[in-house]
Amino acid sequence: GYSYQKLDRHKDAVAIYKKFLEIYPESPLAPQITMNLCESLYTLEDYKQAIDILQKDNSLDKDYLSKKLYFLGDSYYHIGNNAKARENFVLFINKFPDDPLVNQAIYNLGWTFYKEKKYKEAAKAFAEVYKREKTTDLGLRSLFREGKALREGKNFQEAKRIFAELVDKFPESNVADESLFEIGLIDYYEEKDYKSALKSFLKLKNDYSDSEYYYKAIKMAAECYISLNQIDGTY
Repeated sequence: GYSYQKLDRHKDAVAIYKKFLEIYPESPLAPQITMNLCESLYTLEDYKQAIDILQKDNSLDKDYLSKKLYFLGDSYYHIGNNAKARENFVLFINKFPDDPLVNQAIYNLGWTFYKEKKYKEAAKAFAEVYKREKTTDLGLRSLFREGKALREGKNFQEAKRIFAELVDKFPESNVADESLFEIGLIDYYEEKDYKSALKSFLKLKNDYSDSEYYYKAIKMAAECYISLNQIDGTY
């Protein structure tokens, strides 16, 4: 089963793992095999079956329990059950505060709030991850998501401050270009500050020519020129 899993033959791995658990349900390896089984089901996007298996399992092994709670939270998130996802993420965070996956769990927790439009709670969770992770990829993604949550919660000035921090301090990060685009959108749509919006869109065009937002920035720059009655603007 493990060999099949490593070869990405997850359907075969699932069949072998299920057979093992059927024959040796009391084996000391059963908790790990159960987790391996659920990992393959997760890869196959069969989240409901993974949840069903984990809920029926009663192992109290500490290492297994931490993985089980995190996995349940993540699987529930993928099927859109944000309440159950939060329940398991919170249990995981509280029971295993030193686990390497705790910060990812808090980030996922933020996403459950974001999906339900609970933007204050989402921003708080993302801010906590940034506080812990700082300049790691997860940390910067969390800072960006905090900005997005603040924008959706109509706290535009604080959102702009965060996006500007990402652009100014971390211009090479994966979220710098989108942060610049977000600043432009806030200036354009929320503050009607077309000059400032234009500045952001042109900076994105000039500094991030490989960005997926490049052509969107050009389009928005054109909109700014029109709003400023400068239809002869150049890009």
